This record gives sequence, structure tokens and C-alpha cells, in this order.
Amino acid sequence: MAAYRLYGSALSPFSLKTRMLCSLAGLPVEWLPEEGGAAANLEVQARRWATVRGLRPVTDPPLSELDELPLVPFLFGRDGTTRWDSSAIGGWLQAVRAPGLLPRDPARRWLCRWLDEYVDEFGLYLLHHHRWVTCAATTGAPGQLRREFVSLLPGPLGELVVERFVARQVARLPYLFSVAPSGFRVEGLDETRQPPARDGFPPTHALLDDALSRLLLTLEEALSRRGFLFGDAPTLADASFYGMLASQVLLEPEIGARIAALSPSVGPWLSRMEGARLPEEPVPADRGRLRDDEPLFALFDESCRTFLPLMLQNAEAHRAFAPTGAGLRNERAFDRSRSLYRGEIDGHAFRSVAKTFQVKVWRTLMGDWARLPAAARGLLGARSPELAAAGERASR
Repeated sequence: MAAYRLYGSALSPFSLKTRMLCSLAGLPVEWLPEEGGAAANLEVQARRWATVRGLRPVTDPPLSELDELPLVPFLFGRDGTTRWDSSAIGGWLQAVRAPGLLPRDPARRWLCRWLDEYVDEFGLYLLHHHRWVTCAATTGAPGQLRREFVSLLPGPLGELVVERFVARQVARLPYLFSVAPSGFRVEGLDETRQPPARDGFPPTHALLDDALSRLLLTLEEALSRRGFLFGDAPTLADASFYGMLASQVLLEPEIGARIAALSPSVGPWLSRMEGARLPEEPVPADRGRLRDDEPLFALFDESCRTFLPLMLQNAEAHRAFAPTGAGLRNERAFDRSRSLYRGEIDGHAFRSVAKTFQVKVWRTLMGDWARLPAAARGLLGARSPELAAAGERASR
């Protein structure tokens, strides 16, 4: 019997990322709800319900005023511990079981964390958009969800819950950055699954389509030159990209074909990830220091094109709205047209809501940046003067 139960879904890149992290670290987990019967799943659902409502404490990371608990994943220990947030779970595993999840060289470690957050925040927008817009008529997500919850939701009840879930995910598209042009429709698709426009919001489909193509091309540049993103073994960043790409390959064949066309090294890399394990012993002092010809720099440059301006503009919006004491935040604020701001990414206008959890991500990255050796900041900052300037402002 596994000491931990991982509550998650293949629809969630964070769940697949966490499952991969546990696999890399050699931590046996029971994958629920898919691998569990009704009794185990009812127990985990009750535990999740109590945790989200504050009736049970979380173990790690501690909750702050910027946090909100997710739907998935949660790592429940049979000893009563509750861990949440995929990146924090990765940090815990790195500390107790798998030191190699993060490079030991400070600059490479920071870049690993940066890429991890890039995928978690901006990569989620890409996945959600391409699942419920590009592949709206063909995605396997509803069927996958139905299979995962069959022990809890048999027969017509399960079908009804899945139908409502899908409608909810489509309605959330503008909150997750995907706004359709006025009049946009997917031929032959039921009205409840048509990607929505939103009054006063610029369309973002072109931005998200272009961003996925560029991400895949820059990912190919790295993976065509080495076995994993940072060398000969996987890291936290590999697990993050795995969660995003494996979910799409599994459930969206059209996106899988696009991945294969633009980044043919991804398929073999996914296979390597699924068979990889990390040693429990400490890794060498570094896996090579960051150099001017780092294969990951094209991917880093791409992240600075999209993720960096998103973080900067969100942080500024949060500063502007925080003194108002509005009470509502994140999705609840978005649904009520509160704390909204206008921004621009790569020449594309957008409108979004100030998100507190992205503020936490940004502050953490900037705190880590301030502790980097000056040479590392100089090398990374030379590629992105905007990042260097933000780091300098944050350290004042």
C-alpha cells in the first residue's frame, strides 16, 4: 500500500507534473480517482473538501493571503500530511529524496525555477485554449474525466457532472486568457461549448496560437541537443513541460500532431521521461555552469516575450488594486468585473484580472534573483534587460 495518495486528473498539467515528480523521486503513490475504488475515492474527496474549506490544515506550503487552493492536485499522506502546489511538492521531493530535481549551479537552478513557473502560469493558458478552442470538437477530455470518476459517478449522474464540468471550463476561457473574436464559432459544436468572446476584451486567440508555435520551436532547439532540458537527467522544469505536453498528446490528437511537426524531439523525450529515475545520492556540484551558448536560451528568450510581461503587468495591477480593499479576487473578481486591467504581450492587447497567486510567483522569483551571484544576473540580464531592470527594482 502506497504511503501517499495523489489526487489528480490527466486533464490537469499540474497533476501529471506532480505524478512525474513522484515517479522521478521513486515515491510510490496511489493515483486517484482513476486507480481507486469508491471507498478510497470517497475518503479522498472528503479530505479534499475539508482541506479546501479550512477544516483540515495543509502541511506544505503554508497558506498566505496571496494563495488559493486548487481543485487538483493534492498529495495526501496516510500519516495525515497534506501537500499542495506542484512546484512546492517538487521542492519537498528535491530536499528529501531527489537532489537532482534542481541543478546545483545557482544560475541554472534559477533558470530551472523560472521555466517551471513559465509553464505553470502561461503554459496553462496555452493548454486550456487549445483544448477548449482549437480542439473543442475533438478533445478527449470529457471521456477521460468520465473514466476517472466512474467509481464515484456511475451512469447518468456521471454524464451530467461531466457535461457541467465541460460547460464550466469553456465559460472560464476568458479568465484563463482565451477571448474569442466577436462572432467566432466552431462549426457543428453545441452552443454550450462555443468559445466565448467578452465585451470590452480584445481577442487573444492569435496571441495564444503564435505562442504555442514559438514555444515548440524553441523547445526543439534544446531537446534536439541533449537528452533533457538541463543535460543528461530530468529536472523540475522537465516535469513541468511534461505535464503540459503529455496532457495534450493524450487528449488532443491535433495538438499532438502539431507538437510532432514543430518539435519532433518531444516524442522521444516524453518516452525518456516516463522511464527516468533520479538517484537519491547528491549529484555532482554542477551539471555544467550557465554559458553564453546555453541551448535553453532560446526557450528563455521566448518566456521573456510572454511570461515576463504578464508577471510585470499583473504585479503592477495588484499594487494598484490592493489598497481598495475590494475583497473579491482572482476568478470571483473577474466574474464580477472587478480588479481588471489592460495590458499587452508581444504586440497583442489583452485584458485580465489581477491574480494574487501570480504575484506570489513573481515575488519568489525576484527574491531568488536578488540572491544570484552578480555574474549570473549579468548573463541572464544581458538577454533580457527588462528582467534585469525588474530585478533591480525588486531588490531596492
